[in-house]
Amino acid sequence: MNERFIARQPILDTALQLHGYELLFRGSQGATAVAPSPTSQVIADSTMVFNWSDLVGNVPAFVNFGTPELINGVALLLPRRHVVIEVQAGADVDDSMVAACRSLHQAGYRLALDGFADLPQQRPLVELSDYLKVDFQGTSPEFHAELGARYAVGKAKLVAKKIEGWAEYHRARKLGFSLLQGFFFLEPQTLQKRDIPSSRLNALNLLNAVHENPLNLPAVEAALKRDPGLTYKLLRYLNSPIMERRVEIHSVANAVQLLGDQTFRRWATLAAVVTPAKDKPSELVQMALTRALLCEKIAERLGRKDAYEFFLVGLLSLTPAILDQPLSHIVAGLPVARCVSDALLGTPNPLRYALDAVLAYEQAEWDQFVTFMERIELPEDALPDCLVAASKAARELASPL
Repeated sequence: MNERFIARQPILDTALQLHGYELLFRGSQGATAVAPSPTSQVIADSTMVFNWSDLVGNVPAFVNFGTPELINGVALLLPRRHVVIEVQAGADVDDSMVAACRSLHQAGYRLALDGFADLPQQRPLVELSDYLKVDFQGTSPEFHAELGARYAVGKAKLVAKKIEGWAEYHRARKLGFSLLQGFFFLEPQTLQKRDIPSSRLNALNLLNAVHENPLNLPAVEAALKRDPGLTYKLLRYLNSPIMERRVEIHSVANAVQLLGDQTFRRWATLAAVVTPAKDKPSELVQMALTRALLCEKIAERLGRKDAYEFFLVGLLSLTPAILDQPLSHIVAGLPVARCVSDALLGTPNPLRYALDAVLAYEQAEWDQFVTFMERIELPEDALPDCLVAASKAARELASPL
């Protein structure tokens, strides 16, 4: 059932808003240019297994096709309003390929030319393409500048692919690339030697107070009083429909009384992590929530009683990008369980293996994914269903915020 294993790589615009996802199919790894390749069967099956809104929400999915699939019409199985048909990097561009792409274009499909290198054989596809994707790791900075000068104002959007850090993001943006693909936004931005913004300090103070044992209610209330935004977000979480609670919660003491310490910690931690991210890409928040909920669901499938600690590891793994602080500094100041801090800092334990399985899935590193699923002794087929549920819950959590 490889068709159930689909990873997503986000594509952001220059304002760091989500533009779409490239879908990475497990079955297409190492596919050859011989029809029918695994891609055609996997893609056809995937359309029946997953709901498109579960996969990509309201943004387009970029789906990579080899030459056989483009010529034999497999792309026509996919809904044109949900997908961008991506011509595989290195594909042989001949008359039959151009004719197939022209037919897709005339049928209303959007096209992306992957591995664009401005080669003579690629130029017949440029006029049909809505996106030109350039590998920033496999080509030179001088070449990026040439492409920016030549194509930045054309019909097709220039997409900088494999952007791995903020310096590359700024360079691509300056050169006229309008879209950026990669996980660069999961890296902390370098802060100059100046005071940490108060919103992030307040968030760290709340994280510290929430994880003291026993729960330090006066410290929690003091941290919330210093930042009305934190209080507002926490109350929005606690009174959201996902809680399925008839009684409205008006205060911290009221919340602790109704929910108990552990459940309150969970929601207060969410508020502390998400609130400082108001100037960050929305996809960063979505990924943090999804990681947390997916790690938690793994623990539940394993029948573990410490599911909250799995949740915490998933959520805190992205705090460096949200708070722009090294993970070691964040963890050092948090009174969390030793197994949580160990897992976050890379020490092998069941929580770390669960996080590593989630990270491997995110990156479509399928061999590593299988290894870590074996280490946590959970069948790999369990993860896709957990991911769909976690992604849906994450969107529900993020929507009122």
